[in-house]
Amino acid sequence: MSKPNEKNRPLTKLKSRSTSIYAGLPLTTTNAIRLIEVQPARSKYDVLMCDILVSSLKNPPPYQALSYSWDGQDKTREILCNGQKMLVTENCFAALRRLRRSAHKRLVWIDAICIDQSSTSERSHQVRVMGEIYGKASQVIVWLGEQTKESQEAFKSIEDFASRLDSGLLPSDVRLWLTKRNFDSIIGKVEKGIRRGQTPEADVSMAALLDLHFKDVLTRSWWSRVWTIQEVAFSEDCVLLCGSKILPWQTFCRVLFRLAEMDNRKGQTVMPIHWNARNAIRASQGEEHVDGNGNDGNRHNILEAFSEIIGRVTLRPGRKTKAADPVSEDFKKFMTEENVRSFDLYPILRRARASDASDPKDKVYALHSIFRQLGGQFPPPDYEHSIVRIYEEVTKGVIEHDKSLALLEQVYTSNNDKGLPSWVPDWSDTKVRDFPQALRRFEASGRSSSRFEFSKRITSKSHSLVVHGVVVDKVEFVGPPMEKGHGIESTETNGIDVAMIVRKWEQMADRLHYKDGQRFHQYLPTRESLEQAFRRTLLEDQDMAELRKGLDTWSAAYLAGLRPDANGSRPRLGQGQQDHAVRPTRADLPTRSASLAPLLSSHRLSLESTSPSISPSPTIKFSRKLVARFAGYRFFTTVKGYMGIAAATTQIGDEVVLISGFRFPMVVHDGRVHKRLRSTAYVHGVMYGEMWPSDERELKEMAFA
Repeated sequence: MSKPNEKNRPLTKLKSRSTSIYAGLPLTTTNAIRLIEVQPARSKYDVLMCDILVSSLKNPPPYQALSYSWDGQDKTREILCNGQKMLVTENCFAALRRLRRSAHKRLVWIDAICIDQSSTSERSHQVRVMGEIYGKASQVIVWLGEQTKESQEAFKSIEDFASRLDSGLLPSDVRLWLTKRNFDSIIGKVEKGIRRGQTPEADVSMAALLDLHFKDVLTRSWWSRVWTIQEVAFSEDCVLLCGSKILPWQTFCRVLFRLAEMDNRKGQTVMPIHWNARNAIRASQGEEHVDGNGNDGNRHNILEAFSEIIGRVTLRPGRKTKAADPVSEDFKKFMTEENVRSFDLYPILRRARASDASDPKDKVYALHSIFRQLGGQFPPPDYEHSIVRIYEEVTKGVIEHDKSLALLEQVYTSNNDKGLPSWVPDWSDTKVRDFPQALRRFEASGRSSSRFEFSKRITSKSHSLVVHGVVVDKVEFVGPPMEKGHGIESTETNGIDVAMIVRKWEQMADRLHYKDGQRFHQYLPTRESLEQAFRRTLLEDQDMAELRKGLDTWSAAYLAGLRPDANGSRPRLGQGQQDHAVRPTRADLPTRSASLAPLLSSHRLSLESTSPSISPSPTIKFSRKLVARFAGYRFFTTVKGYMGIAAATTQIGDEVVLISGFRFPMVVHDGRVHKRLRSTAYVHGVMYGEMWPSDERELKEMAFA
């Protein structure tokens, strides 16, 4: 860690006691900031003492800026600032103690101390210059928390691999290299699995090894903070500090990106640079993510976000790039001034949505400096404003900057929407489903361009979003929603709940065989079998081998069901060798239409058959996929015979609309006074522009409040 060169610069130090530590240190200019001078101590148990100083960002002395997680902790630890007692959180206290030198002072910027957190006006002002604060720091120190045996080993491995990269002497078998370093952990997991009756896998995947080896470091709470994105993005020099161990940020990213790309058997890259969410850095509690390999999790891939967002900021016009910048060479070549300024802001807002903030206003304010750097025009942060106003301003600003309605895919109207306009996502909700890239191929509105404006014609309190589109149909029937509590991991429900809900959805689909007193053998909108249409709807028309395999295996178990044991209780999926697809009696499951009997299974298992039990793993995986993909959503059918899936708030009578320039259909509530967006939808037979008019003069103006 570099040591600041502490030259004499203009600083204001509080010399007299005051009832408030900040009273004698006002920030009187727009460029004024406070810094703290951490006093040296011989013992880590000595009282933490520091002096608060005022400086100018125009010409600051060399200082280091701390990036750390508040963790929602109460302020319980005592330090002395300018001779007065101040309470800080446990994590802040631990970081200060590690930063304190034994013989020299250290000049540091720490938000919890350098900003008067009780003053909303001061917080608002300091947030406006936060990017500059981290950008002008001689070094940004990322505090991950105290070290463990696992974190120490992870840091050693990164340093070892980095030196091998520099020397060109990579291990001939990276998988074996990682396996040796994880030997004790792997053996422990195998022994634990055997005790549960599980058969150990012969081959430990590269992804599993990476997950196992770096899990302790990559699941620290720092990764989940929305503020950390800009704190690292604007830094000129950044290091990770875990206990007493220090690692350059560029080295960390370089090694993990390289490991994530490697296939030691073929010497080729088999994964994209971002790595998948389970096997990389799962940062947020919010995103219900399931990858193509059946891995599930609730954490956001923060390295993917960093590689995208940091690349845009670190390679911005006017900044000299460094060889160690943690982005690819191809990306650097692409980062011309014109390209930087043409970058959309929505992908950044989308990436950051799954991250955490103690104050919901910070979900957008933490990105203010990044947006401004990339040409976004937004009102300055003001914590006095309501959450409705703040979220509306940023949503409107991003749509106008990007000249795109793509952001509407984040709309999900819950039963408690905070009074937000229906076109404004609740950015504080980290649990809203994010759409995988595979679903962004849809073109429900053809290749039309976005046409929109903002108006206050409906209400003067907030803007309405005015678009052009067409009403496709109306919702006729709705099925039960897939609740977020359903699934294998739930302590309240059994895995069979997922199958029961899908069974009811299937029964609704079966009704589409009958229309106006006639029986049809096809799904009329696409002229394919109803079975195939329902299957494609469950998969959202993703033709991925893993998804198809998972559906086949899951459906076989689904047809077989779960049979109560001798004691009358149902086994829970995921219990070792008991994790079989045991069969219920006919009374256990609703009557099934013969026409949809082959729907979910190529195995065609009957309830009375004695075919061998099915491997539980794909069954569990696909059940988790369904919950992760459709939690908070429900199946519906329309008056004209379409089937689809949309938010659980979808009601009978809602409209299905297509909007110019937006790739998904939307479910809309048509009230007496105005329309309100509910959510995006998958509507089978509409997703590829089939219902988009060839003559756009047929489009109607729609205003969403």
